[in-house]
Amino acid sequence: KRRTCSWAVSLFSSSKMVQLDSKFGRFGTVRRVRRDDAPDLVYLVETMRDSSRYRRYHRPVSEEPPRWIWDEARELAQANRRQKGGLIALASLPNEGEVPVGTAYYVRAQEGVAELAISIRDDFQGEGIGFRLLSLLTKEAWSAGIHTLTAYTQVENQAINILIAKLPFEQRRLRTGADVEIEIYLDQPIDKHDTTRTSATNI
Repeated sequence: KRRTCSWAVSLFSSSKMVQLDSKFGRFGTVRRVRRDDAPDLVYLVETMRDSSRYRRYHRPVSEEPPRWIWDEARELAQANRRQKGGLIALASLPNEGEVPVGTAYYVRAQEGVAELAISIRDDFQGEGIGFRLLSLLTKEAWSAGIHTLTAYTQVENQAINILIAKLPFEQRRLRTGADVEIEIYLDQPIDKHDTTRTSATNI
């Protein structure tokens, strides 16, 4: 029997925003992805370095986003929340206005299980935005009936591997060559301050 999490109710309505501040004092907002957000999702890809795009999509992506990037963005923006759910972080920048600086989303793979993905603009990485987005996404996923999130990363992508490890849930990691599959069990929260245990099982 699954345990009930105390944070099971989503923080978001269709229009609500959550204030976001980075470690370096930059402010922004986080909200659910909307139906008209596809251009912003593609713009975020355009701001990423080649190496960041490769780590995100596990294959080379040109500076001019290919058609499948646009298709993915439209599908996420228009999806039913029980099948796909996404959050977008926005910040007002000089000479750019309000632009996306990060996004995190899940795509349901089967009943109760979904794959997660996250992208953070290169010049905003290391500011705590990624962890904030992932933390909020776990609440969104749980409220949509997801009990397990799965992430596919590379061994060399230490930033995202460490980021996911910080989430306060039991985790299982399976390494195959240069790739890592991580399962995050939202129905098994843990106390990250308990130094007698670890949240990740490596296989």
